[in-house]
Amino acid sequence: ALYLFGRVPERGVSGPQRRAQRTDQEASLWRVLRGNDLFWRFVLISMGFNFFWQLGGPYFGVYQVEVLGATASVVGWLSMVSAAMRMIGQQVWGRAVDRRGARWALTLCHLLIPFLPFIWLPLRAPWQLVFVVVPSGFLWAGREIANFNLLLELVGEERQTDMIAGYNTLIAVANILGPLVGGQVIRLWGYRADFVLSGIGRMVAALLFLGLLRPFRGRVWTLLAPDRRGS
Repeated sequence: ALYLFGRVPERGVSGPQRRAQRTDQEASLWRVLRGNDLFWRFVLISMGFNFFWQLGGPYFGVYQVEVLGATASVVGWLSMVSAAMRMIGQQVWGRAVDRRGARWALTLCHLLIPFLPFIWLPLRAPWQLVFVVVPSGFLWAGREIANFNLLLELVGEERQTDMIAGYNTLIAVANILGPLVGGQVIRLWGYRADFVLSGIGRMVAALLFLGLLRPFRGRVWTLLAPDRRGS
């Protein structure tokens, strides 16, 4: 969709001019992303986190039906519980972001979310899914709120639109690759192996976030972000 939207011609612009403008825009977007060192590192780690999230994310629903035997009614109730926990989470994490900051909230959510795939491993009955759905809805609500606020903090006001567009584009790439690789992992080694890899990958990315943002000390780790001028 992003590619097709970018191909929509502008009125009053000839073909060569459009091609030149597109090339300039792509080069400019790349310069904008690489020009802010902290933001660029944040984007790369976010791509890794989203890749491992999507490595298992799309297949949890399949697992609960095919392996745990959840019925359509159970899936519906679980969706309702998840939505309710997201509503509660938005209120709780919204206040946490206001008091502690987006870096603190996002890092905490990222450190807890990697444990979610491991909760699936001992489950044997559909009713036990509530032990996953409740913390999952709560934590992902916090991640969404904190991530959005931190994006605005990192990009600043200059070239904000271009930087967020670049972030979303690269995250979309990770979201596409994750399920493709996850499907192959499941085909070769099964659901449990896929969930374990998803959890481990998320944890590695979460630790990189912790090192990059340093929310609990209020400063950026000099090893990962030696130049603070871009922050």
